[in-house]
Amino acid sequence: MDVGTGRQALALLELGAKAVDHFDISPGNVEKVKQYIAQENISDRLSSTCCDIVETDIHREKYNFIYLNGIVQHFSNVGVGIEKCMAALKNGGLLWLYFYRSGTFENFVLFMIRDIIHYSNIATDIQKMKEHYLSSLLFFSRSGVRKDYLSSIYMDGAFTRFANLYTLQDYVGFVKNRGFEIVSSSGIDPVGRDIDHYYSRAATVLTLRKIKDRVAYDSIENNLCPEKDIDQLDRSLYREKEIIASIEIYESLKEFLRRPDVPASLSVLVSLRVFDYLATVTRAADFDPMQRHLGLQEVLSGTLQFLREEYGA
Repeated sequence: MDVGTGRQALALLELGAKAVDHFDISPGNVEKVKQYIAQENISDRLSSTCCDIVETDIHREKYNFIYLNGIVQHFSNVGVGIEKCMAALKNGGLLWLYFYRSGTFENFVLFMIRDIIHYSNIATDIQKMKEHYLSSLLFFSRSGVRKDYLSSIYMDGAFTRFANLYTLQDYVGFVKNRGFEIVSSSGIDPVGRDIDHYYSRAATVLTLRKIKDRVAYDSIENNLCPEKDIDQLDRSLYREKEIIASIEIYESLKEFLRRPDVPASLSVLVSLRVFDYLATVTRAADFDPMQRHLGLQEVLSGTLQFLREEYGA
């Protein structure tokens, strides 16, 4: 079973899976997969269904392997969506769980960008999405080409409907309480720390095996629910002075951008500048990760100073 765009479902077939069921909330993605199924005449090996996993009861105990790669944080209710997949897995089956985690620098900055754009962590405005997409193409494309990988990354980070973040320990406790054991992992360092803006990776993989069948999920607290999504800009989470300083400068900039005399279009440019710092400057081979917040503060404070000079303090 694969949840997502469908590309992974095709890869699973190539790797030797006898049959794969694909699920995605996007009608466009599902239509493309169905066209491929018809073209290749593989309806006996691959199916594609358009649905919201959180709202859909999938087959119970049908699958030997379920692939959730970078998708669960976009569920409207992460815990419920994962539980639906868990119930669909056979006892002894494996679940690949790749998720973006709270407490990393990259997700801190992406949360900031979403806050600039949406004033929340939920994206809803389709017209605004188009504006940012076209602006990002103009911003990143050096040759006028209408496609650019940085634009794709920007849109994925800024305009996914939901971007729910929880700690690694939240996920570990969640899966263990529901009868799963961790058989392998990647990107979990530094172990035991919920926050590390310097060396921790933005995403983590847990490979899980189902060892208990028919667990009563309703009787277990869902600590991956929307109400427990972690606000990356909550100062109370941090003891590091430079992280708090970044939040303080950002809040001043956000307040300035909301002034009625400041054009809304400038928020687009500011969000692109912040993303450019994340996607290009901090990912340079010789960049010192210990300088991440100092560089971010330069971008934020420099932008704020420019706007104050133009529009008045």
